[in-house]
Amino acid sequence: MFYSVPHLLSYSFEVLERSPSHSADLNGEPPSTNTALNEMEARALASSLLRRAGSVLTDVEYAACRCRYGYDLSGIIDLTRHITSLHSNIPTLVCDALLANIFLDRPRITVIQDEYDLCTAKAYRWRDMIKNDVADLLGSAD
Repeated sequence: MFYSVPHLLSYSFEVLERSPSHSADLNGEPPSTNTALNEMEARALASSLLRRAGSVLTDVEYAACRCRYGYDLSGIIDLTRHITSLHSNIPTLVCDALLANIFLDRPRITVIQDEYDLCTAKAYRWRDMIKNDVADLLGSAD
């Protein structure tokens, strides 16, 4: 059913974070029943898959997966704590902003530079360090 772990995680987060479908679509017709799973079964499957992934992965790996495949940044605090423990020269607020830039493409890197008074080289160097750490976490989770 799933091709890879990233496929499984993206499917699970997508199913759990979309709003529940109503009994009729825009035309007033009932939804088609040719899918393999109905909405309730898909949500139950996604919930059990994410619960299992949460028990197998470390807290930081699961937080990276939530940020990467989910639609919110609820795991950014765990990621920031982990990254600032690896790189003590990166301030916590800058790390938060750079993680948001990596996952959401906002705030823009120039806004982060202006807000925290960083030079271009330092901002991009820290962003690359954080991006490599997140890639390592996602790679170990896959």
